[in-house]
Amino acid sequence: MTEEGVIILDVRTPGETADGIIEGAQELDFRADDFREQLSSLDKEAKYLVYCRGGGRSASACSMMKEMGFEDVSNLVGGYQRWQAKH
Repeated sequence: MTEEGVIILDVRTPGETADGIIEGAQELDFRADDFREQLSSLDKEAKYLVYCRGGGRSASACSMMKEMGFEDVSNLVGGYQRWQAKH
């Protein structure tokens, strides 16, 4: 997460992100109808760290991104809840 050049991607809903977000994260709602279209506009060669509330949606988003040709995608295990508990 602290590695230079890593894009942190928050795939929670706007209601969830209103409660807090990891500083510098980009928000893309996994449940949005155009989520896949929004992903396609991102740089496929960049490094991504993806998170949601607990890790399920971000794991699905990572799989989708890999299928779309993204080269370096990681899921934040435990999601925002786990990260928040440690910070």
